[in-house]
Amino acid sequence: MNSLRLPLIPQQAFVGYPPDPSKTAKHVAYFSIDALMTRAWTCDAHTAAYSVETLPYRLKQPAITFDGGVAMVAFLADVDCEQSHAASGGQGDCPASDDWWVQELSKLDTLLESFPGAFVYRTRGGYRFIYALPTPSVLKTTEDVQRWTDTYVAWIAALRRRFHIYADTACKDWQRLYRLPHATRTPNGRPEALETRGSPYQIGWWTCKPTTDEQELAKTLTKKSPTPRQRMEDRPSFGSAGDGVLFQAFKARGWIGKEMSSGKSTVRCPWQDQHSKGTPFNTSTILYAPGPGETLGWLHCSHAHCQTRDIREVLKAFSKDELARAQQAAGLITTQTSPRSPGVQRARRLPAMHAPSYRQYVASVGRR
Repeated sequence: MNSLRLPLIPQQAFVGYPPDPSKTAKHVAYFSIDALMTRAWTCDAHTAAYSVETLPYRLKQPAITFDGGVAMVAFLADVDCEQSHAASGGQGDCPASDDWWVQELSKLDTLLESFPGAFVYRTRGGYRFIYALPTPSVLKTTEDVQRWTDTYVAWIAALRRRFHIYADTACKDWQRLYRLPHATRTPNGRPEALETRGSPYQIGWWTCKPTTDEQELAKTLTKKSPTPRQRMEDRPSFGSAGDGVLFQAFKARGWIGKEMSSGKSTVRCPWQDQHSKGTPFNTSTILYAPGPGETLGWLHCSHAHCQTRDIREVLKAFSKDELARAQQAAGLITTQTSPRSPGVQRARRLPAMHAPSYRQYVASVGRR
């Protein structure tokens, strides 16, 4: 569904419209959703859930009173890892762990069984997903804004009650901005390259109708501050794993090709024998090193047959023993002397690196 068009807002502090008397609002450009989600941006690029191309600005509250109002055309949800959110003081700068992400993938599978077509992308502190609305919600009055707010929070309640997905209720503000997946956070910095799921060329419809029970839950969510987050069992935190667990697992099988750039290597695809064309170690299959706070890294294969595979299936391509050795080679397993048995070494307990069971694959377009 390429008709969905949203604004590209170059930075979060971009002057809104109508501006204060001492400032001048700058125009923004509108792009199709697939362009927004797949291009690498040389700025700290954001978007919003509204589409008003006749007012090509970052919109402020008074814009609802202009002719035509403000059309809300998308449902964007922001999900943070509780531990990373707390560690960053609510700023989202502490990376979410790979272990947490693998668990969230199972929840997303269930969500996609009920509402197909979400485009999902990881963020530094969690992930976001987007759906198109079958009918735009047009805001022209303060009552319309309140209705949108109530509906949005009811959707968040439905995500919690049905799928155990704990999205941020603060995004109920229709003016909310969302950083794009391949934005550049710092001047002259590199665009982020985190895992994406689903196809931005075929965004699905968000047709959720909250139940009475979910609407009642929504009323309690808006009264709580800060927004309640999902409780997670206490796990040890790890820093960067250098080349990553997947790199070491691929290396042990002789599946590493050439380094294309720092943290980016060609590899042999685990499903190379099912490819219809191409040769091992060409640039169609790439392994990325983990980012700060991550341990696995992630694989992107451009072949159509592999577009339905995610990190869990990549992990399942290796045995538990292979993954354990890869953890050790990546420096994630350390030994210490047991106080009960001096001189006897034991390994530090690590998060589970094997994939949990799941019922449905989720398509991934990776990076284009």
